[in-house]
Amino acid sequence: MVLPGEQAPQFKCEAVMADGSFGTVDLADYKGKYVVLFFWPYDFTFVCPTEIIEYNKLHKELKEKNAVILGCSCDSKFVHAAWRNTEIKNGGIGKVDFPLLDDHRGEIVDAFGCRDKVEGVPLRATYIINPDQTVRHVEISDLSIGRLTSSVVRVIEADKHVTKHGEVCPANWNKDKQSMKPTREGVQEYLTKHLV
Repeated sequence: MVLPGEQAPQFKCEAVMADGSFGTVDLADYKGKYVVLFFWPYDFTFVCPTEIIEYNKLHKELKEKNAVILGCSCDSKFVHAAWRNTEIKNGGIGKVDFPLLDDHRGEIVDAFGCRDKVEGVPLRATYIINPDQTVRHVEISDLSIGRLTSSVVRVIEADKHVTKHGEVCPANWNKDKQSMKPTREGVQEYLTKHLV
C-alpha cells in the first residue's frame, strides 16, 4: 500500500472526461496541483453513487484550492459512461465534473495497494497527492462504509498551512483554528490554551 510521504505511483489511462467524452488521463499532467484520487468498488452499486455525487459537489471549491478530483474503479470507460448517463433518480451519477478513470485491468488499484483481498475490488480509498506528487494523506474504509467527502478540503488546507508555516495541525484543525509549533514548548502552549 502506498503510504503518506511516498511518491504517488505514476499512471496513464483512458477515462470518461468531465464533458462525457473519452480521453486519456496522465497523473504527470497534474504536477503543480493537488490531486484527490479516490477509488470505489463498482459502478451501479449502492454506496458508490452517493460518494461520487458528494465529491462532485466539492469540484468547484477544490478547483479554487488548486486541486482536481480523479475517480477510479475497475470498471471500463464504457460502464462509467453508461453510469454517468443514467439519471441520479435511476441510480446513476449524472454529469460529474471530473474524470472517471478506466482501470479495468486493475493496474492503478494494484499500484496504490488498495484492492480488497476477499472481493477483489478496490476498497473505498482516498489519496491526497500534493503538487510535487507526494502522497500526503490516505484514508481507506470498508466497502460498506461511505466516506466523509468534505474531509478532503480540510486535509488540503492543512497541508498548505503546514508547508507554508512549518507548523503542525492538531486534531480537528481547520483553517480558522490555531496550529502549533512542533516543539515541546509549542505543544504545551497549545494544550494549555485550548485543551486545559
